[in-house]
Amino acid sequence: MTLLISVTTPPLSREQAESFSRLLSETVVPEPLAIMENAIEDGATAWTVTALYDEEPACDRFEAAATATGFSASTLIIETETDRDWVSLTQQGLKPIEAGRFLVYGGHDKDRIAFGGIKLQIDAATAFGTGHHGTTLGCLQALDRILRFDQPARVLDIGCGSGLLAIAAARATKALTIASDIDPLAVHVTRTNASINQAGPLLRTATAAGASHPLIAANAPYDLVFANILARPLVSLAGGIVRLARKNGLIVLSGLTVDQAQYVTAAYRNRGALLHFHIELDGWMTLVLRAPGSTRTLAQT
Repeated sequence: MTLLISVTTPPLSREQAESFSRLLSETVVPEPLAIMENAIEDGATAWTVTALYDEEPACDRFEAAATATGFSASTLIIETETDRDWVSLTQQGLKPIEAGRFLVYGGHDKDRIAFGGIKLQIDAATAFGTGHHGTTLGCLQALDRILRFDQPARVLDIGCGSGLLAIAAARATKALTIASDIDPLAVHVTRTNASINQAGPLLRTATAAGASHPLIAANAPYDLVFANILARPLVSLAGGIVRLARKNGLIVLSGLTVDQAQYVTAAYRNRGALLHFHIELDGWMTLVLRAPGSTRTLAQT
């Protein structure tokens, strides 16, 4: 069992819950192991957010995040858990997620899944990316749509988290896929999930900050590049990501909110990458761009 600190909000609106979750990810040190947004009851307008930490987070950052969201930090419930495996319990509460030809599920549902498409068992452990968040789900939906028009032969996933997107692309295309993350634990989880999903032979991994790593450079250019991180890193990495994509290659960006989309799109447009379509889910935006040199346009459906 793992010693964890859980921090739970009082009931919030859906917008407040999404805002507080985003602020926890971006401003509270250390980053949480996991963040769960939970409806208090089916169809309810009240939500709670629970964040899990393996060390005590900075209280002043919590107060600032709570104030910015519109509630008092004094109403947060902070508990130290010693007797329960919270990662397993959290995963057991996650339902399978369908995105076109893909179905993502946890190991606890393995024997109950009946699906004719590509089934992906993802147990995120302490890495993000079970497919339930609007950013990861948006990328998965974008991949399903892209595969109607393109068949990538080489794929890169920057900030792979649990490895879901890399594994989905590898399974669907049989393409050589490079998955990288700044967190070595995420890279380890990605390798484990790749093995579970029979994608190991197609996948190569690297612990890397951004887009700079010998493995990434050696396998460029890429037909399809995923970067599901945050808006500021997406902008700072724009030049490197565009250079890694082949001419006419596709770039899928997420980890940004709707109001950040124009800012991120402009950084890539300035480097010749043009927006073809976007997917908006729960206030999060996924952008699909085509790298310079394109003479083709994806169908607008």
